[in-house]
Amino acid sequence: MNLGVQYNFSAAVSLEADVSAFVVPQPLNLPMTSTARWLTDVIGLRPSCTWASTNITQPIIVPNASNSILTLAGVYLEDLDLDMALDSTDVGLLSIANIVVKDPAAFLFNHTTLMPPTDGSTVFLASQCIGGCRIYSTSNYAWLNLTGIPTFTVQFPPSMTFGQPQLWQIACLVCKPNAVIETREVRAEGGAMLSVQPLSEGKQLTSQGNLFPRDTTTMLSIALSGMANGGPSSYNATMGLGSQPQAKFLFGSKQVNSWPGVLAQTASGSTFVNASFLPVANLSAGFGQMLQSASKAYLSGYLGAAYVPARLSALEVVFMSSLPLVLISTATFLLLYIFLGLLRLQKKGEEFTLSNIARIIYGSNLPEEMSLLAQEIDDGTGKCVEQDVIEQIGDRTIVLQQHDDGSDVLRFT
Repeated sequence: MNLGVQYNFSAAVSLEADVSAFVVPQPLNLPMTSTARWLTDVIGLRPSCTWASTNITQPIIVPNASNSILTLAGVYLEDLDLDMALDSTDVGLLSIANIVVKDPAAFLFNHTTLMPPTDGSTVFLASQCIGGCRIYSTSNYAWLNLTGIPTFTVQFPPSMTFGQPQLWQIACLVCKPNAVIETREVRAEGGAMLSVQPLSEGKQLTSQGNLFPRDTTTMLSIALSGMANGGPSSYNATMGLGSQPQAKFLFGSKQVNSWPGVLAQTASGSTFVNASFLPVANLSAGFGQMLQSASKAYLSGYLGAAYVPARLSALEVVFMSSLPLVLISTATFLLLYIFLGLLRLQKKGEEFTLSNIARIIYGSNLPEEMSLLAQEIDDGTGKCVEQDVIEQIGDRTIVLQQHDDGSDVLRFT
């Protein structure tokens, strides 16, 4: 499907708890060995799968008709905002089980807008014959374990089932990428992977406009629509499980590989295998991985924005050094270290406290002399300026004398 624009996509591993992976527009022709960074809109994938409940409460009775290609009913997938057109080709009437991927462009509709879905929804329709089934002795068959899964039933007339009516049980697995488009800084560190930088708290980057939301999520809807026929199809056709990638996604490689004789296109006898679907948590994780792989089809520049500016990192000389400069600076720091050590070894003097001041002026003539100088310059207001008193001291000096008992005292000379 050509959406009329050019993208260049790369997949980036996510380190954020709520994001499974990122799909990142990459500057065209940027070698992965380059170190670069750029701002871009990115696709954050938060995949989820669930078995859908429907509005079908009674069996759908298909009228007797000769037309084997018939739209049977419109089915509302509750709580998922999806409508699905159920077609007779969805059921493999030559087998007893069938799994198909519904075409989002033809058989899926947004329940609100009645238009094809643009949120990336993919619907896997699983059907199991439970009455009137035709069994051949030379074919292999799968029995789908639908225990605990919401289902509805459809009854087909003899004109569509080669002579006898058949009753089929149908379930719908709906997977959504829950894609969120955000603007992030992307960094290439010269390896094969890109890293998407987390947003700072409370900070939003200006959208770069290089991802178109509707086109991007529509692309994700289409990406897996051909999965039933994609990849190797070496399973016996009468099993109805589709391609190997589809079967291993739904049932797991370990279970599929344990089925006896299912890889043969022909079989000497009838073999039944009980197929149990993986838990929805495993299906959600697998769906995200498949979307990443499918996005590689768009990496060639077929879909996306043509202009993604990037800043290439380069080495820049900040300062230069040489061996003589290193020796001089080392010697200088050693001298400073020794000097600081000597300063710490100096004997500390007495602290400047009120008790020490009182002791040093006890018996001194300093208070009396200072008082006399203040009286001489008093202008009658009882106030004098400290600077004036200091000027009156003139050339007189204050000395520290020692008493006979060894105590010190300050005196005017």
